[in-house]
Amino acid sequence: MKRIIFLLSSLFFPPLLLAQENTSVYTDLSQCKTLAFNHRPDGIPASLKHCVGIKGYSINVIDENYHENLSIEAPDNHQSTIALNISSVGKKAEWRMKKVGKKLIPMAVIIRVSDIRSDSKAYLSVTKITDKVTCLVERIPVQVSQNELARKSADQSANKTCINFDLE
Repeated sequence: MKRIIFLLSSLFFPPLLLAQENTSVYTDLSQCKTLAFNHRPDGIPASLKHCVGIKGYSINVIDENYHENLSIEAPDNHQSTIALNISSVGKKAEWRMKKVGKKLIPMAVIIRVSDIRSDSKAYLSVTKITDKVTCLVERIPVQVSQNELARKSADQSANKTCINFDLE
């Protein structure tokens, strides 16, 4: 009887069988390793911090004169800048993962940043990760449902357009 109900439900509700919850994996950004620290010729301090992520991805924070640039490094070492001239990076990165067969595949990363150029000051950056591109797709401003909105954006990021820093 259970098999008959299962077969009938699969005929009438196939999307329910295919729907899989995306999940999150976190990287503690306070554990980043400083790879380089020096002073530029003009005396301004500069550093490069490398944060190990997941599945070969990592996060790099370049700090010059107390202004940070944030990039995602793919397993093939390609760097994608996702934030420029920010004042600080949050304490963790949230990697949104989709299940493909038995594997978890990164599809996006969410990182809280404070932006010295913005009136709202802080936002969640949503960066899509695909086989072809890794890029910033959305900035979610501070609001009551900010985390949920960022996760929804991340889960739909494959269909979103990259933000071009040159147009800002």
